[in-house]
Amino acid sequence: MTFKVFIVDDEPIIVKSLEKTIHWQEHGCVIAGTAENGTQALESMNEIEPDLVLTDIRMPLMNGLELLKEASRLAHQPKVILLSGYDEFEYAREGLKYNAFDYILKPIDYEQVEECISRVVQELKLERKEKYEHLKQIIYNHLTLTQVEDELPESRLFEVVVAQVENDGTGKQELFYKWANQQSYKYHESDFFIYKFNHKQLAIIITDRLKKTEEIQPKAKSFIQEMLSFFNQNCVIAIGNPVMNLSDLYDSFVQAQELIKMGSVLKLNVISEDAIKDYKGRNSAIDLIDEAKAYLEDHFNEDIGMEQVADKIGLSVSYFSVIFKQQTGMTLLEYLTTFRIERACILLRSSEMMTYEIAQKVGYFDQRYFSQVFKKKLNMTPSEYRKKYMDSYDSSP
Repeated sequence: MTFKVFIVDDEPIIVKSLEKTIHWQEHGCVIAGTAENGTQALESMNEIEPDLVLTDIRMPLMNGLELLKEASRLAHQPKVILLSGYDEFEYAREGLKYNAFDYILKPIDYEQVEECISRVVQELKLERKEKYEHLKQIIYNHLTLTQVEDELPESRLFEVVVAQVENDGTGKQELFYKWANQQSYKYHESDFFIYKFNHKQLAIIITDRLKKTEEIQPKAKSFIQEMLSFFNQNCVIAIGNPVMNLSDLYDSFVQAQELIKMGSVLKLNVISEDAIKDYKGRNSAIDLIDEAKAYLEDHFNEDIGMEQVADKIGLSVSYFSVIFKQQTGMTLLEYLTTFRIERACILLRSSEMMTYEIAQKVGYFDQRYFSQVFKKKLNMTPSEYRKKYMDSYDSSP
């Protein structure tokens, strides 16, 4: 957890001294900017959104008290510590009325500053945690359609990601839970909200208060890549459409859950509407079945089954069986059997190979079973077929 600090003083030596002397990193802070007066500071603070401002009281253009009042009107209100000389003591006391966190008299006692910074950080941590938990509950309410009247004080962009790991008997789901808990801790008090909805599914909501897709999408992509790497691609991740309103969050969540099902069918690790469009563009049903038939015809003499062919073209077995029947009018076994018997007929007509040899050439390693399949298909045994062909050939002029 990092807090942004902004220092305002018209004396550069004071600014440099505060930057270099205070152990900011130990407090979880980083110097995000500096300014020489309140007017300059306010312009930068709108963009930087600091969590803490240290400001001198006496400055040109806009003094520290005026800056304090203006800061209280910002969407992201920082904590403010006033720096004042002894002759400005009453101004410093007045600053407390405008919710200054504290004041420090000059010449600056840096130990006192360290102690003050420590107190500010503890308060900031508590506030951030409370805000995080409050927002997490509001998001959950909208995902589950409970207390959907809850609204946020600020508009946000939301990206919904649903991840699923199937139970394959290897303890992968237990690992899934462990990983989810680690991520919840890692991203706590940030713009990531992780929910476990059932024994195998996570919902991850990524938000951006500034409503910038160029900010939120890299976050989502990084998170997804981390998940894929951790699970060695053995998971399905669906991305719902980004939404600008809490009221649309549920629809995006449902969409992502439906995409999860399609991802399992299409054997895609990461699936979104754009991914489906791209997949359909590259993999029409006709193209996929043509690819399957070509694979069958190249490997018909091997021990080959539905799972092997489906895996080759990147489809689930259930989905492949459906579209194969739709496109060919027969099951894969019927198609493979027809192709094998056709090849057997060619060998029976054009060679003197024994029946058991022909059976092996076309993928049957049990001659008796081959003969049964052949007879069922052509109403005659392989020997009868060969004899009929030879008799017909001999009687031809």
